Amino acid sequence: MNIRNTTIAISMSLAVVAMTAQQAVVPDKASQILTLIEQKATELDTLIFSASGTPSAEPYSRIAPVEGALCPTPREMRLDSAVSRRVEAEIAEFKGNTGLKITGQTYYRLDGLAGVDEDDPVSAYNGKIQAEARWNIFQSALFKRRGNIEAIRIKGDIDRAAAERGRIDDAVYRQKEAFRSAGDSLLSGVLQHRIDNLRLLSQANAFLLETGAVSSDELLKILDEKAEAERMLSTLRPGMPAAADLSGVEACTVEVDTAALMRHLAATDPDMRLLALRLRHLEQREQNTSYWDDANISPFVRYSYYIRDYAPNSSNIDAGLVFTLPIDTKARHRRDALSAQRLVLEAEGENALQQARERIRYYVNEIERLNRASAGEVTRMEELKTYLRMRASAYDNSDGKYNRLARLKEYNNYLVSLERLIDFQYRRDCHIADLQRLLSHGTVLDFCTARRIDPKSD
Repeated sequence: MNIRNTTIAISMSLAVVAMTAQQAVVPDKASQILTLIEQKATELDTLIFSASGTPSAEPYSRIAPVEGALCPTPREMRLDSAVSRRVEAEIAEFKGNTGLKITGQTYYRLDGLAGVDEDDPVSAYNGKIQAEARWNIFQSALFKRRGNIEAIRIKGDIDRAAAERGRIDDAVYRQKEAFRSAGDSLLSGVLQHRIDNLRLLSQANAFLLETGAVSSDELLKILDEKAEAERMLSTLRPGMPAAADLSGVEACTVEVDTAALMRHLAATDPDMRLLALRLRHLEQREQNTSYWDDANISPFVRYSYYIRDYAPNSSNIDAGLVFTLPIDTKARHRRDALSAQRLVLEAEGENALQQARERIRYYVNEIERLNRASAGEVTRMEELKTYLRMRASAYDNSDGKYNRLARLKEYNNYLVSLERLIDFQYRRDCHIADLQRLLSHGTVLDFCTARRIDPKSD
């Protein structure tokens, strides 16, 4: 592509202006703009029609999980260790409950005559020291020992399952961030080329507007498109280089085995696992609840020592049984309340599973929709590349006389299509990551099949 002289026009309108201008600055400025457009066209042809015909950069559709994304972090491992220590401490606390109690009292009667039985002066005493050992069987660790320990362990499992639920969410966020980083890198590189084109278009149209060759409508549209592209670029990570390859991205479609995924979900869904643990905890509490929780049957041994003024001091040892048997139905109502809570959780579990299935259907439908959009965009890009190749050949044979503004717009059409493809692939991959959130074990990729999009077969 050669620049014949400074009178060769940017467009047919620019040619008229350049050839009829009276001031030397007009053709000089036109020549400068022409040179920039030709250089940009040559650069874009090189980047779009690479020798390999395939992108040299890393493929964008990396749906594999981030390395170690599903593995517990050191922070999460510390939390699990802390939960284990707490469970063991609570079990030790429960086992340490012997139900034994020692009580005592001592007092001295200030009134020496108080309590004196004139018929039996020997029974009178001025002071008393008493100690008693009592064993409450139903408050000891021997009563429902296995059931109470099991309830403590289940509570720890609930805390671990809740932490695992958070770990999966964190892994999904990290995976999406990796997708975003890859997508932003490609999108930034493409946007910079499109903004360069729009900058040249705005300069050319501003020149034509200054010379009266065109109206301001076209320039306003270009400025709006340039401002929107610059806004998009400003939202991306700064400092990324312009794309070194515009031949495309290695796009693929992803098919999800919905039936197998739903079967796996029913068995391993983290929310369902958490609900199942809560159900077990309620069931265990229901089993541990009985009438004897409020009863008290305590054998005791009591030693008493009496201080006397009118007789020798004396002591005695008593043994007996203290019992309290409540006359109420509190225990039965507690079991009924726990049973009702269990029914609520069972209903919540059914709803949660149905909601998870609905989310799977939604994500799979979105994945399929974005697959179709990606395949259509790949086909469109291939058609645009064919068109650009034919137009480049025509421009080479035109002896430099053609509408260069239209040529920049043609390149921009291709770049916009490439941006859309990157966006489709990114959004599709994010939905795959959303599916991972529903699984507590394994990777969603076990249920996915990726196929490279071949534009020749579409």
